[in-house]
Amino acid sequence: MAKRSLQETQESAPEADTAMDLSSADSADSDSDEEMKDLVNIDFEFFDPKEADFHAIKRLLAQLFGEDSEQMELSGLADLVIGQPLVGTCVKIENEGDPYALLTVLNLNHHGEHPAIVKLVRYLRGKVNADPAASARLEALLAPGAVSSTGWVISERLLNMPPQIAPPMFRMLAEEVQWAVEDKEPYDFSHYIVLSKTYYQVDSTLDAEENETAPPRAGKATTAGRKKGKFNETLLYVQPEEELLERFSEFHVDFKPKNTAVSDSRRVFTDFGVVPARRCHVLTREKMVAFISELEPYVRS
Repeated sequence: MAKRSLQETQESAPEADTAMDLSSADSADSDSDEEMKDLVNIDFEFFDPKEADFHAIKRLLAQLFGEDSEQMELSGLADLVIGQPLVGTCVKIENEGDPYALLTVLNLNHHGEHPAIVKLVRYLRGKVNADPAASARLEALLAPGAVSSTGWVISERLLNMPPQIAPPMFRMLAEEVQWAVEDKEPYDFSHYIVLSKTYYQVDSTLDAEENETAPPRAGKATTAGRKKGKFNETLLYVQPEEELLERFSEFHVDFKPKNTAVSDSRRVFTDFGVVPARRCHVLTREKMVAFISELEPYVRS
């Protein structure tokens, strides 16, 4: 049974006609604005993660970790997600389809000895190690026998899913956590960790590469070094609503996945290459509540 449904409106381009009557070009131009777009209504429904979602959840986790997926035990993480009957939501069009989005939370302390969580915690420690202050604070939350519990929020979706699905998913997560705590289940978190996919833009190097292969101009030096792409320090979010986390984070740490390479997007008609990165946010319980309350107006703005 679906938990709830959410109707979203998306735009899609109509199929192009295979022939055109040139004599009617004027009338076609006048109607072009109306023919540019069709509206397609899609009902997204929210379901509990289940065994049949195992492979799709693994793919979403692999998307979250990118090149670092080989350091994770994705199957184990997917099993933990599916094994939580009280907490977690998948977004689908129909119950038997693959999830398009996933939101859940895992107790890193309660599952601290699970091999998949051991690898995840080792990974986080290694990535945050470059920031001594953040490393010490994270270590206090993840150390064996920690007084408080820390939840890892998994928020991942296909790239073309609209951000409007995020507010209802987070509201449901907050409700489920509250109900689980009332049932004395291990979801009474003092802190939350959220791993966000981010990226930087870099000026394309393709023009420089093309100039290198062109014949040198008369009177110009031929030994000039190759022009490198200029790095843009502005960090951008793949899931734009996660930028709101910055207002509520106790602290955050930026890092890049292993073997990160610039994707020179000039080949797909943009002026920038893309450097993938990640940002690890840490929020208190109170700040997570505040984030969720602000999420819907932020997405609508």
